[in-house]
Amino acid sequence: MESLFNTESGFSYYLTSKLSEIEKHWLIDAKIPVLLSIPYLKALESTRPSNLVIMYGYCTRQNKTLAIFQLQIVEFDAENRLRLQMETGKSTSLSDRLALAIKLFVARKVNVNASILGNLMTAGPYGIVFSDSAIIDERRQIVCELCCNLLRKFKILAHTQIVVIKDIDPQLRLIKKEQNPLLRLHEFTIQPSMKLNLRQHWLSMEDYLNDLESKYRSKVKKALLNRQQLEVVDADYQWILEHQDDLFRLYKQIADSAGFNLVELQKEYFAETKKQVPDHFKVKLIYYQKKLIAFYSYFLEGNFVNAHFVGFDKSLNNNLDLYRNILLYYVDDAINNRVKYIEFARTALEMKSSIGAEPIDYYCYLSHESKIMNKLVPGILDLLVPVKLWKPRSPFKNT
Repeated sequence: MESLFNTESGFSYYLTSKLSEIEKHWLIDAKIPVLLSIPYLKALESTRPSNLVIMYGYCTRQNKTLAIFQLQIVEFDAENRLRLQMETGKSTSLSDRLALAIKLFVARKVNVNASILGNLMTAGPYGIVFSDSAIIDERRQIVCELCCNLLRKFKILAHTQIVVIKDIDPQLRLIKKEQNPLLRLHEFTIQPSMKLNLRQHWLSMEDYLNDLESKYRSKVKKALLNRQQLEVVDADYQWILEHQDDLFRLYKQIADSAGFNLVELQKEYFAETKKQVPDHFKVKLIYYQKKLIAFYSYFLEGNFVNAHFVGFDKSLNNNLDLYRNILLYYVDDAINNRVKYIEFARTALEMKSSIGAEPIDYYCYLSHESKIMNKLVPGILDLLVPVKLWKPRSPFKNT
């Protein structure tokens, strides 16, 4: 385990690649989300993607733990990622292909190892947890110091060139003085995450339907008609373990069509996660004519549902309105679990908006070890991160 003491702030930082070394220090006077809990980290450690290295750390001052965090180090080969995007036929016009060709040329210069303070398996602030006693200024300072010092001060990170603080909660957005160019921090946002707030009087799907405007209610009812042909089963650990090839096949159909994924799951991920956090991780199976055609998964995080990976047979999507029904299954489960909201991921923004989800912008910060590249990388990142135009919807009545 390596350590670093900042004489100006009085913060001490500790970092290790061994989960066993950090486990006894993973105590803090705050609620730790499932996605940063030791059981989940054990599942992730044993099934981590082949291009991912995970490190764990904590921050103290005067022997009091103020924050715990994880780093996910990924090899980023932008050229191969964009080549895959071209080969899968995502570009439909000549101008699209020219744009991709330009991106591919630029991407040849972007092959680095990046340290991500966050979780690449999900959207949201799952990289760091602060003590309840840490005031907002202390939290911002810790984020700032991590971004500035991780690459320059820790030998264990000598092979990485970029650090990214991923999905910081809006209230922790660094103020302008903390974004001083001398600190080499660059703020950026990715596509928004989507959040559906549940209303207290929603006790059933019928209550949800009653709050929708007529044209959106008609679309949902049409999807629900297709649902009559579907059967949903809550999968236990043993089933997932025995049928992980089937789940992985469905996951791959959707993951491969995304075109820009930094990591790809191992097929054992679902079973191991279910084994480690059985009460919090749910995998729901969808059958059509007694054949498994889809699944969806999520974490129960206290008062909200954190939507996780889905997979489905794309050839049946249109006829059965599969994806819309999966979103509605999430709504059903959230109502039944009496949670306050659903945190969705960064895909299919317009469809999620059409069922009532609203966008949330999390803030990210990037710093490169090279002063020259640090000026260029944010511009390159703008080229490489897919930007999809979408139209927000307002499906609910004005109540």
